[in-house]
Amino acid sequence: MAELQIKTVSLPLRCDICHQRDKFNAENNYCSRCIKVKNKLKIKNIIKDSLQGYINWAGELQDFIITFLKVIGFGIGFFVLIFLLIIGLLRSLHKIH
Repeated sequence: MAELQIKTVSLPLRCDICHQRDKFNAENNYCSRCIKVKNKLKIKNIIKDSLQGYINWAGELQDFIITFLKVIGFGIGFFVLIFLLIIGLLRSLHKIH
């Protein structure tokens, strides 16, 4: 495969969003018609990234709480089992005497 050779480099002739030339400044890559659209897209991406961060954090918190409750639940369940065994043992001892 042949190498790609760049012959010339030039500024864009039109806006990438609206594809018009009349309100486009090639030197700054700025279109006064589409600046609102670009700003809305930036804000939308910022919000999306922030929400994704919160969603990830909430998921990790949920996993932690579930694991914590499982561990605590096991501990409490074990404690109740021992407690019931002791009560059963005391009742059986009381019936013997």
